[in-house]
Amino acid sequence: MARSYRGIRPKQHHVYNFAQMFQLYGITRNTGTNWQKAGLRVVDDGHPLLVTGAELTRFHTERKFTGHQPLKTGQFICRRCGTRVYPDIETVSVPELGRPERFVRGVCPDCTGTVLKLVSRTTCEAILACQNSNTPLRSLDEDDSPSPGGIGTHTEVTCITWTPDNERVLYLYLKFLGQFHEHTVDAIMATIRKFESFHKGKRFDRLKPDDVSAWRDHILKRGSPGSPMALSRSTVRHHASHMKQFLEWLVKQDGYRRLNASLGDYVKLPKGQSAALLQPQPDPYPTAQEATAMVKAMPADDRVQRRDRAIVATAFLTGLRAGSLASIRFGDIDPTEKAVRVDARFIRAKNGKSQETVWFPVGPVFEDIVTDWLKELEALGARADDALFPPNGALVSRLRMTRQLGQPIACWKTEDGIGRAFSIACEAAGVQPYTPHSARHFLVALGNEICRTEEHREAWSKNLGHSKRQITVSHYAKMTLNEHKSVMARLRLGDIETEDEKDLLLAFHEHRLVRGSQEFEMAQRIHIARLTRFEKSSKDG
Repeated sequence: MARSYRGIRPKQHHVYNFAQMFQLYGITRNTGTNWQKAGLRVVDDGHPLLVTGAELTRFHTERKFTGHQPLKTGQFICRRCGTRVYPDIETVSVPELGRPERFVRGVCPDCTGTVLKLVSRTTCEAILACQNSNTPLRSLDEDDSPSPGGIGTHTEVTCITWTPDNERVLYLYLKFLGQFHEHTVDAIMATIRKFESFHKGKRFDRLKPDDVSAWRDHILKRGSPGSPMALSRSTVRHHASHMKQFLEWLVKQDGYRRLNASLGDYVKLPKGQSAALLQPQPDPYPTAQEATAMVKAMPADDRVQRRDRAIVATAFLTGLRAGSLASIRFGDIDPTEKAVRVDARFIRAKNGKSQETVWFPVGPVFEDIVTDWLKELEALGARADDALFPPNGALVSRLRMTRQLGQPIACWKTEDGIGRAFSIACEAAGVQPYTPHSARHFLVALGNEICRTEEHREAWSKNLGHSKRQITVSHYAKMTLNEHKSVMARLRLGDIETEDEKDLLLAFHEHRLVRGSQEFEMAQRIHIARLTRFEKSSKDG
């Protein structure tokens, strides 16, 4: 069977042992050994054998046959797996032909496919000489030496040679990071690689406080407004946090305990110097009018457009994150109960947490769009384990959804389609660009307006998937500077009443309070104060 590694992308900043490499590529131990012979460089000769993600990328990129670079003397092209290979000399056969040129056959060491090459008489004699002396074909290419792999932030591998001791300890650190989400691990490793590159691969066991503080000053400088290749406030904070966590772990490891125990403290950002840099800015989110305009303005002429519109409507209706929206299935949403079940075994949920979310009261427009989409999928033969938002290829058929050999229609592996739907919605409505996560901020702001008791606010926060209401308060729908000024102006005028005071005032006007009671007297004072403010504002106006 043909083997293709085109869709396999090792993580550039990670370190893999050979067992992980076998699993990633779906290969056997023999293939891994053949890769070593073909030029895959391991970190060192220690156990277990380790290889960096950058080296795996370099190795497969160089072996990929593009037609632009001629084959070397002992090299063959395998049309089956599309790579440049050196067949084992025992598998090479040279037919006895009297012509000046002849075909040489061999077996690909990766996929066991047959390789064929038309060679000259001189090359044929060289191959026969290798067979007689049992010498590998690679020996025919004296200049065949692998280019150094290394560490870097781009797909193209840099020429910085790795430091074996660093790779060993990073391999252990990756095991420690197994408790975190995959994206968090990727971000942490990218930070460490940037630190390592800044110090030109210096061994971690030789780090000094000056090294750490120099890197801290470097990222602070890059975070300054107007600096070339400027970093965002969030990136600077995360770089410092990731590196501090790594250094605090590092000084506790065998062989690194002689390092300064407070090494991680030297990466802390100075409060005075970085106060302006690190001032958090509230994330933008649409108003109720903008959210409604977004789903109403989206085109719905074909099935793909209706799917994108349903994506945006579902985001506002359920508050699901982009990863959950991309992986949600048809059977996970219940229009009768007006609820969606997030099963972390099948849906990409934050921290692997399952939950059940009831639709938020955002209006019939959003509910109608989602309900209509569910009915359309049902008419197309959707099953419970099919994707709620199928890829374009599954929606091309006029009568039924296209599926492979009766298999469930797979969900998206990335969140790109969710972000693309929001971009279409914002452009159609003529509003500023909003991210899928802005729907959650919108829902928190909506809850702040309509929730009247602590019980309401607690239920609203739980419906967003937050275990504590403090998370909702701390991270979502933060007050902008204009809102801050407006509230302070109203406080100066005494023009702000609590929800309880509003309820009390409503009961007073509806004559539901007993005259002479404490509630009646309090409501009367609130009513008189409101009339006084109204009269004052009328005179000033």
